[in-house]
Amino acid sequence: MTTQNAKVTKTLQAIEAALIKLVRTKGLQKITVADITKAAHINRGTFYLHYLDKEDLVDRTEAELFDGVDAILGRYIYEPMSQLAFLDESKDLLREVVTAVGKYALTGQRFALVQALSGPQGDPYFRNRGKELLRKYLAITPNEQTANGIAGQVVQEFIIQGLIDIVLTWFQQQPEQASADELVQLIIDTRFLSPYALLKQLRPTEVEKNGHVTEVDF
Repeated sequence: MTTQNAKVTKTLQAIEAALIKLVRTKGLQKITVADITKAAHINRGTFYLHYLDKEDLVDRTEAELFDGVDAILGRYIYEPMSQLAFLDESKDLLREVVTAVGKYALTGQRFALVQALSGPQGDPYFRNRGKELLRKYLAITPNEQTANGIAGQVVQEFIIQGLIDIVLTWFQQQPEQASADELVQLIIDTRFLSPYALLKQLRPTEVEKNGHVTEVDF
């Protein structure tokens, strides 16, 4: 990497870090370019060398994030298939896919980026971008339906919405960089266990003085 390329990379990382910090503290809607340049310790001219405005920054940052996920999914899923067929695949395949995506999403600043942009003060369209990506790989034909007559598109939306909500809720609950293995197990459990089975596994918890959550024996 040349000195110039290294400088550009450092600048872009500083802008991204500033965006994350400001979304958390001020909220995306209220952030200005001036806020970003001040937090990133750069001048406005430097910012505009790379982005048109705040919206362009957010759009390109999210696009890069989801393009990375898309590339990973493309290595495992070679053509669109219905969510029904996907759930018939082995847990090993699902584990491989989620592990690869999880490691990507938890690398570097991506963990904090997903937390910030998918949070209550982030981009309200972030979830929709995730859903659109999943539809690409869990596509169905209009005439598909379940044995009891539920339209395939309804089932698809149920699965996609549930998956996105579960993953992003998990991200919001993590106080710091988390393990990809935790995310993998979460997806496995929630995809292959029924809601009733999950409810049966619930146990009350208590918060110890040191802040750790532990199960209560009963």
